Amino acid sequence: MGILQKMKWLEVQEEIRETKVALIPVGATEQHGYHMPMGSDSYCAAEVAARTAAKETALVVPVIPYGISHCHMSFPGTITLRCETLAMVVTDICESLYAHGINKFIFINGHGHNGPTLATAMDEFSKDKDVSMFVIPWWIAAGKLTKELWDYNNGNLPDGHAADIECSGALAIDESLVDTDKLDRVVLGKLAGTEIKFHKSTAVTFGDYPVELATISDFSQFTDSGLIGGCLNATKEKGEKALEARSATSWPNLSGILRELESARQGCADKGDIIGKNKN
Repeated sequence: MGILQKMKWLEVQEEIRETKVALIPVGATEQHGYHMPMGSDSYCAAEVAARTAAKETALVVPVIPYGISHCHMSFPGTITLRCETLAMVVTDICESLYAHGINKFIFINGHGHNGPTLATAMDEFSKDKDVSMFVIPWWIAAGKLTKELWDYNNGNLPDGHAADIECSGALAIDESLVDTDKLDRVVLGKLAGTEIKFHKSTAVTFGDYPVELATISDFSQFTDSGLIGGCLNATKEKGEKALEARSATSWPNLSGILRELESARQGCADKGDIIGKNKN
């Protein structure tokens, strides 16, 4: 395990000789309700990256503490980047690491609205380079890996904003980050006078037709506190299980994928096996 900002350059040089993998946590500085701090996304992403690297050799890059947070700007303290700014920062980080010998980039994403920009940046960066790149939205993955811990019924949305999964993760990292006296529940519903029903802040249905929104314009349209979903069932113990499950499964799954890609690039996979063969 190598935490880049704690290492001397000779240690980094040796680490890169052993691994070509960088873990890049991407967070945000934005409101997380009455009960969680502005840096929640960054704390959680950095924690998952550190726990993942503790299980296998990988270089952990300092967390990117800002993201695409314009929909939270009604809440004081939120700092947002433009999409092109985040894309350029990510690209410059990857260019630097690539110059030093890194060719596998795993983004541990702590904030949902970063996703489209990260995807675009990865697509542009990888189109003329022999690299592998992945994004892990930690709270979604952790929720699926520990689904027995969470109540998804009646609009509870444990994977919502500042809800059970994120709140539990923060409690596991440092209980002082969370004001447990202010835990609450905010359930989304129909937009007044319409057939538009919100299931998450970016997922709606119009009648029976599903619509995926890239973002919403302003979270204050839906919630006074900034919370979406429920955090009443959040605990430190659940957070520990979620963080550990995510970090424990990240490396085996991704390293297996990376090995397969390496084999394919070295010509071990026949082209016909990829594109299919005519069967007469």
